[in-house]
Amino acid sequence: MRQQTLFIVLLFFVSAMANCQVSMNEKFEKSWNTSDTIEKRMLREDIAVKSPDSEYGLFCRAWFLTLKSDNVAALEMYSKAIELKSDFWQAYNNRGILYAGLADYDKAVTDYTKTIELNPVFADAYINRGILYQNLKDYTKAISDYNKAISINPNDAETYYNRGITYLYSGDLSGSISDFNKAIEINPAFGGAYYNRGGAYYSTGNKTKACEDWNLAYKFGIMDAKEALNRFCK
Repeated sequence: MRQQTLFIVLLFFVSAMANCQVSMNEKFEKSWNTSDTIEKRMLREDIAVKSPDSEYGLFCRAWFLTLKSDNVAALEMYSKAIELKSDFWQAYNNRGILYAGLADYDKAVTDYTKTIELNPVFADAYINRGILYQNLKDYTKAISDYNKAISINPNDAETYYNRGITYLYSGDLSGSISDFNKAIEINPAFGGAYYNRGGAYYSTGNKTKACEDWNLAYKFGIMDAKEALNRFCK
């Protein structure tokens, strides 16, 4: 009878642990998907306090460290989370962001690529890798990643803007103007898109449209547009 009682207790303990893990997983997913920053913070605080050494607890602790700009310690936490959960694509993505910020570009690309391997429909990983390739002046790879991100989410103004910048850097003025047009169509108050479209128009010799765009960019808070207006639109 004593052994039977112990067996029942053990079953209850295992079941409770499993339910707790499911609860933490659900809570983490909710914290990942919510756009409410207060809710995100509260959920992650709860996970970090109640399950600090689980993969989700380590992720949340790393996230809070990044808010304090303690990125080296955050990297270690994300790495520990990945050791516990090898398919933890959110941790790979966030660690990639930190590596990129620390100028460790090879590791950043590796982590973004792993994120994409684990979750091929996560558009942000393509965007993050695209920005990195853009900064490394590998414009072909950057455009390819932005193309994939747009195929997943065709209504994101920032992705069209980023691809437009890449086209601008690579000398494709027509492509850049087209993407800035799309970014502005989605977000008519996108000051950066007006500013850079103005630069593209100026490079094509269309001073009138350039000055119109710089006026709009200044209206939407791009202070550099004032200098462009003073230099080129007098």
